Amino acid sequence: MAVLTSILGGSGFGLLVRLWQLGIQKRPLSQNLPAHISYMAGFGFLGYWADVWEVRSNYLIAQRKETIRQNRVKEMELQERMLAASQEA
Repeated sequence: MAVLTSILGGSGFGLLVRLWQLGIQKRPLSQNLPAHISYMAGFGFLGYWADVWEVRSNYLIAQRKETIRQNRVKEMELQERMLAASQEA
């Protein structure tokens, strides 16, 4: 569902950009309808790419957090062993 909303949101934004462009140029909004579709498709693809990027980055961040957590556990175990060894000596 999130991918669909990203694509539709990007497409809607693309249509708004196209209509804004025509408004600035003071041209009729219904002029060159295939350009409207191409803007919607292009911005829809950007919305899809942004969603995929977000999912991928969240995965990488979670993976990195887990690696950091494991390293901290190893470091604490090492410090505990060193402390125990120094108390024995």
